Amino acid sequence: MSLFIIMIIGVAIFFYLFTLYHDIGEAYRTSVEDVSLKETDTPIDSPINHHETVTFLIVGVDYGHAGRLDEKRANVITTLTINPSKKQSIQVNVSRLLKDTQQDVTLSHVYKNGNVMEIKQSVEELLQIPIHHTVKVELSELRPLLDQLGGLKVKIESPIQIGDQTYAANQEVQMSSREVMLYMQAQTDESEWEHSKRETQVLEQISIALFDKFSNVSRITELAATLNEAESWLITDLEYETFFNFIRENYIKNLDQRSVISLRGDYQADESPWEKINEQWLDRTRSDLQELVGQ
Repeated sequence: MSLFIIMIIGVAIFFYLFTLYHDIGEAYRTSVEDVSLKETDTPIDSPINHHETVTFLIVGVDYGHAGRLDEKRANVITTLTINPSKKQSIQVNVSRLLKDTQQDVTLSHVYKNGNVMEIKQSVEELLQIPIHHTVKVELSELRPLLDQLGGLKVKIESPIQIGDQTYAANQEVQMSSREVMLYMQAQTDESEWEHSKRETQVLEQISIALFDKFSNVSRITELAATLNEAESWLITDLEYETFFNFIRENYIKNLDQRSVISLRGDYQADESPWEKINEQWLDRTRSDLQELVGQ
């Protein structure tokens, strides 16, 4: 093969990749990137761009017990801190019934009283670490994505009835998109924490499924279409160039150690409307996070 032919092929590949990068970027910016989640109009100099430790806040929003007649609230409040140098991460699942640091309401109701940025400020004060990026997921709008993924494999931890089907505990079940939505929304006698755990679990499985799907180079062309459809369920302050760097630097794939911490308290409805957290457990969580962050 002549050098000229090789050059032509190289230029064609370059323009194909450039067009693909541009198309994905356009879909990302118009569908999921939301400047309203930023504290400033100027571009964020993310730690990701410097291959440094980064913390995300993931907030899953849904309607209350009365369904769409009710106001939306934050059902899932999770932080994910990743130190790429140590190849370690800590995920903190925060109970939405913990008391807000500024108001006499639960963290869940902070969303009703304001927005995701207020929850961010509260969680930063609670955990005493900076949060660099925020992701908001509309839980009630996940059905089209689940259809695209062909359903989801879900681990059943407690017996539960979904429609006409009763599932025993301690088993993995491949559910259709409809069944996954019912699984998240099911109202049982379990605690608010257990309900939130189910929703968090589904978000984790969706993240894994998406990562597995798009880590396959042959399917990367589908990413723009997926992002275009994500407008109804996902918004973030993570700019496209930073998102691209996050994927390119393999922040998730290179992890050797992943820890999960459940941060919740004791709930006594007759004493207060929020959970009372164990201060020693909170201090230990803060210490673990600060050690990972390097504070």
